Amino acid sequence: MRHLAATLTLLAAAAMPVAAQAPQDSVRVRLETSIGAEIGLDGDISSNNMLTKRVPAGQHTVTVRYGTAYEKEYELDVSPASGQDVYRYPIDGQLSVESVPAGATVYIDGIPQGSTPTVFPLLGDHNIRVEKDPETYYEATDRVSVDPFAEVYRSYALRKRPPRLYGMVMATGSAYGFGGFAALCRRFGAFVHVSSSFKNGLFQYDPPGGGLHYADTDGYTGTGYYKEDGHAYGTVTCGFMARCHKYVYAYIGAGYGEYARKYVKDESIAGNALYPDVVYPYGSQGAAIDVGVIAKWKALLVSCGYTTIAGKHSPSGSRSNEVYVGLGFTIHKNKKR
Repeated sequence: MRHLAATLTLLAAAAMPVAAQAPQDSVRVRLETSIGAEIGLDGDISSNNMLTKRVPAGQHTVTVRYGTAYEKEYELDVSPASGQDVYRYPIDGQLSVESVPAGATVYIDGIPQGSTPTVFPLLGDHNIRVEKDPETYYEATDRVSVDPFAEVYRSYALRKRPPRLYGMVMATGSAYGFGGFAALCRRFGAFVHVSSSFKNGLFQYDPPGGGLHYADTDGYTGTGYYKEDGHAYGTVTCGFMARCHKYVYAYIGAGYGEYARKYVKDESIAGNALYPDVVYPYGSQGAAIDVGVIAKWKALLVSCGYTTIAGKHSPSGSRSNEVYVGLGFTIHKNKKR
């Protein structure tokens, strides 16, 4: 029995170094190269850029292949170790992208990769798209081929889009009355503006034959005792407009206008029955000039304008000057660019 126990002890002692050494002689390794290339170990070529394999410790040969144009071998010394060792063999080239204007987004195969100017590693054939503010610039597209360790440079001048054609519709208002404004404009365009007091109808200008001469402290005026009761006003103008900035338009035009201060007869005063019930003794009539600016934000329009009627109706008449504001919106075809 003593001999049997001694024999088993000797066999166990001899087996322990072998068992302890077995895990260290075999090592799991992970090999990686650039996307688009193939990598292999000791002639075993992977179908993609990664290979995981358990190999014995010692010398090995790593092969990196890119199509039929490039192949390179590397010596790898695998040492006994625990866990998994990762070995990388990148063969990327370098792509540099610039644009005018700068700050454009670079898309590689549809994935954003940063803003110009930018440099990043790349290998193989890829689709490039360079884009900045699609409402203002056309995008640039290209297809590039980057070989292993090559340096490729691309520069793109982004062409500006023509401004979108906008239809503009606004309501305008002032102390004299209300109106409507319509326009079409790209870089340049045209407008038409109509306004009226609406109180007495458009262009109801009916001056008396003799005219009135003075106003007293009680608010009455002239022979027949009239008192002021509003005004009649109307203009029609059209003209030229231009896009001064992405959000600012200016316009200038001319047309025709009439303005008259309205007076009504005071029925409480005796002796004026022979005089007209309504007269328009003071005002202006003739050519009208219309200028203004429009601020655009998205589809919202806000404007400020000035209209003057240059002609006087009589020596006692006065030139009419109107400052008005407008509020409206744009109309355009929102087609995909």
